Amino acid sequence: MKKWIVPIMALALGLGAATAFAKAPVEPMEAHQIKNKEAKKEFKEGVKAFNKEKYSEAVQHFTAAEQAEPSAPETHINLALALAKEGKADEAKKHFDRATELLSGGGTASPGQGGAPAQKSQPQPGSSGPG
Repeated sequence: MKKWIVPIMALALGLGAATAFAKAPVEPMEAHQIKNKEAKKEFKEGVKAFNKEKYSEAVQHFTAAEQAEPSAPETHINLALALAKEGKADEAKKHFDRATELLSGGGTASPGQGGAPAQKSQPQPGSSGPG
């Protein structure tokens, strides 16, 4: 699987190497976990645009896919790649970070979508739990 590549890309972007992705040959991910039909359609259109080096168009499609299904990590990865190709390193990093968070099981709310990250229900230290 290509899942190992996400943390590496996020780390590289975190270190300010987003421009390296803008110059290196990169292939977008395929839609393996996307269930929503509209999201999958937009995602596939985004991949087509990306492969034709139409990065602005790809960003539009990946953004639409992300809005239809915000918890799909591959959408955030491809959106980040397209943004990096456009030279928008800060925006790209946010989506790489979100993809890493989703892949590591951290929350289901999308940034800017009004949701809060999932909270773990743990007893507080010193409490004996419910009852």
